Amino acid sequence: MKKLLLVLLLISVSVSCSKDDDDTKVTTDPLIGLWIYTYTTTTGTYNNSYNINSNGTYIYMEEAGETYLYEGEWSNDGTDFNSRNQIYSLTEDNYPSYKITARFSSDFNSFEEEDNVYLRQ
Repeated sequence: MKKLLLVLLLISVSVSCSKDDDDTKVTTDPLIGLWIYTYTTTTGTYNNSYNINSNGTYIYMEEAGETYLYEGEWSNDGTDFNSRNQIYSLTEDNYPSYKITARFSSDFNSFEEEDNVYLRQ
């Protein structure tokens, strides 16, 4: 009986200590796709979005009573797509280039940039 309990205990410990199968392995830049940030003010609910293309271009749409569209180019300053913290360089016509730091969730389906949380669509 003691041997059976010991075997069951060892099995449960080995199963609970096994490698997590839910690890997301990212092979393309995690920013590629459509991302939406929704916020509410006293005047209404608005959506801002990034449509990030794999060819290095993007469209940013900002709602602030009116809708504004910005087009530009983007690049990732790093090379490890599995890192949850990524730094991107963005450029738009007639504006100086700027950087954003995207802090991705563990499943890479959302990212935080400053105080805004963007969700993958």
